[in-house]
Amino acid sequence: MEDEACGRAAITMLNGRSVRESIITVEESTLNSQGPSVPSTRLRVKNIPSTLSALGLRELFTKYGMIISVEITDTEGIVVSFCFLKFVWVSLYW
Repeated sequence: MEDEACGRAAITMLNGRSVRESIITVEESTLNSQGPSVPSTRLRVKNIPSTLSALGLRELFTKYGMIISVEITDTEGIVVSFCFLKFVWVSLYW
């Protein structure tokens, strides 16, 4: 993402959107995450369809910025319908 405002734009544009017949919820995540320590925005996406892969999520969100991680939650083999996406703030590097 260019900056934090782009994260808010992704939330505004995709929250409540129908993706493969599921209405997704997109919100900022306040949980700490592992990975590179760079300025970034972490989003939680809820109610994702089980048929939507990490690649599909990247394709859906890539127009809002550079995604550096996609974490689809899986608890003991049971897929839970949410994930975390982390975007780097590219404006700090270009």
